[in-house]
Amino acid sequence: MVKNCFGLFATHFHEISRLEDDSPNIGNKHVAVQETHEKITMLYQVDEGDEKRSFGINVAQICKFPSSVVNLAKKRARELENDGEDDEDEEDEPPKKILTKDEMKQQKLLQEKLIKFCRIPFAYLTDEECGERLKEFL
Repeated sequence: MVKNCFGLFATHFHEISRLEDDSPNIGNKHVAVQETHEKITMLYQVDEGDEKRSFGINVAQICKFPSSVVNLAKKRARELENDGEDDEDEEDEPPKKILTKDEMKQQKLLQEKLIKFCRIPFAYLTDEECGERLKEFL
């Protein structure tokens, strides 16, 4: 059976996964992943349910985000895991990196795209319009 429906792929949105509880038309799926140390391998298998773990940092590394961004994300993740406490005394934290002009430009462009994406009123668009708007970001 073929269903034509809009899909949203997200690395880690607990709020979105809760929508399944509110609507019978929404279902959660996730891509199976194999973890080894800090590396992941996508298994190209879609499983039922939401994913409890976040692989956003891993995906950022795969996409070659600047190391300063990845390191900050790791630090924030540790803070969240420790109920907001900062890991100031952690010795293995890398020194802060001064960004190059190109890295600053890339970060600014990424931030602008993210803001633009968040302003798309998906709830008021048809599936076709949503697809067209999403293609702008590819």
